[in-house]
Amino acid sequence: MITYDQILKILYKSLNTINVNVHKLINNSNETIYNYLGGGQFFPCNPPKQSGIYIMFDINENRIVRVGKAEKSLSTRLNQHFTKEDKDYSILRKHIGRALLNKQNKCVKYWNTKGIKDLTLEKQITDYLIKNIIFFTIQL
Repeated sequence: MITYDQILKILYKSLNTINVNVHKLINNSNETIYNYLGGGQFFPCNPPKQSGIYIMFDINENRIVRVGKAEKSLSTRLNQHFTKEDKDYSILRKHIGRALLNKQNKCVKYWNTKGIKDLTLEKQITDYLIKNIIFFTIQL
């Protein structure tokens, strides 16, 4: 009979293999790597308007932080993450906000409520995205 610890080791090894393979795929990819400059501007150009998948990396932590799908337009969906300073439109923004609040030893409970806005925190999230997040897209 297989033990719980053995299952965890197998799962961890599988996830680690997937992570390494995704990093290799991206590093050897001819896909455009984008970053957000602020003010609605992306570099080197705006993301595609077609549907597709996007993969975001935190360059500070060297890890994948978000994989998402845009059913209609990659450009529209990515703008929701980067330019719409409202956590209710982006789970990525909500998670970064929670992490920033935790780092500052502030209560995160109020901020998790839909419709509650903290403009100072939203600005901090945008600054974090500009400094740390890059992404690439795969058009469908």
